[in-house]
Amino acid sequence: MMILKYLRIFLLILLVVCGKTDPPQAKDYYEGILVSQERDILIPQINLDSIILENIPSSFVGYIRVFSDTVFFVDYLQNRVFPITIDGKIYPFRIGTGKSPKEFFGGVIHDFTFLADNSFLIQGTSWDLHFFSDQWEFIEMKRVNWQSSEPVAENEIPDPQNPYLYSFNYITGRDKCRLLGNYIFCEVSSFHPLFNMINSRDYYRRSKLIAKLDVISGVVVDLLGLRSLAFENYEFIGHFSRAIFDVAPAKQQFFLGFEPDPLIYVCDSSFKPIRAFGLNGLQMNQNYSTYKGNDFNEVEKIFRKDQVDCGTYTSLEYIEERDLLFRSYSRGSHSHYDGLQIYRNEVLIADVDVPKGFKVEGYLAPYFISSFFQDSLYESGKIYLFQLDF
Repeated sequence: MMILKYLRIFLLILLVVCGKTDPPQAKDYYEGILVSQERDILIPQINLDSIILENIPSSFVGYIRVFSDTVFFVDYLQNRVFPITIDGKIYPFRIGTGKSPKEFFGGVIHDFTFLADNSFLIQGTSWDLHFFSDQWEFIEMKRVNWQSSEPVAENEIPDPQNPYLYSFNYITGRDKCRLLGNYIFCEVSSFHPLFNMINSRDYYRRSKLIAKLDVISGVVVDLLGLRSLAFENYEFIGHFSRAIFDVAPAKQQFFLGFEPDPLIYVCDSSFKPIRAFGLNGLQMNQNYSTYKGNDFNEVEKIFRKDQVDCGTYTSLEYIEERDLLFRSYSRGSHSHYDGLQIYRNEVLIADVDVPKGFKVEGYLAPYFISSFFQDSLYESGKIYLFQLDF
């Protein structure tokens, strides 16, 4: 009887172990995926108009958000938000730094996201979420709950599914969370000594990409996505290991891209790729510097050099009202311009010259709205506008 008892226990353990499956790797997501590379150029160039920002109490360091019928310039050095109409009228700033009911006390407005009920969320730089009403009045602050208390030893290869391993990326002005239902989706990275973008091949194959954050509770409910196989073509380009993405709300899907990757991936709501499309940008210098080691300072030096000399894909923005996807890209120091691709139904319909640093940030009919450009003395700035007549 005792032998039978232990035999049953052994068989149960065997069933549990055999029933486990390894977490997916990049090749499980991306190998064999259907790729379309159609081109039907309809637009040879775009004509840019502009809104000038000057004579306002601003540092002119910030970024653009577009919501409803208004453009918002977010000055993150002074924590001021300037509403701007499409005809160029600039209203007095909202928010500002302080602890009054209509001010922000979280340090830096790292990201600024409008919610479905016209209220909005400010993300600080310390896993802090600040909620404001549609009347610009502070409601509450929540700390992000990663649902993890399991530390990761520095001398052990970590479990890539452990939330303790990750942190949001905090490059203000670049990092833009996306809203879908009651969740926001934010890119994450790991800086573990043995699991990071500068010395771990396993990082590119297994690390999670996106945190799914419940807006109501502040809880990270899931870690999603994997990096594409494009990184297998390089001997560590950690300085260009970032993702770009946007959401197609009506389709419950995401568009996902990567800095060195010419493809755009259509992903389901869990960031698993369904198919891919896209063509190379024009005149891009992709001779990236490579580095494998432990010195993040060295990576920063390489990044500063390659950021000027080389080209990468820099932004995806889907405009649902027009069913158009915009992908911006830099070309490198050899070119006086950057590029902007426009896709309709996953077909490239335009690849045009744009000013360096240009990105599409939103749409107020009939204008598409660009990112913010400050002058060299930080005394004024501009936002570009353009139309597409089809």
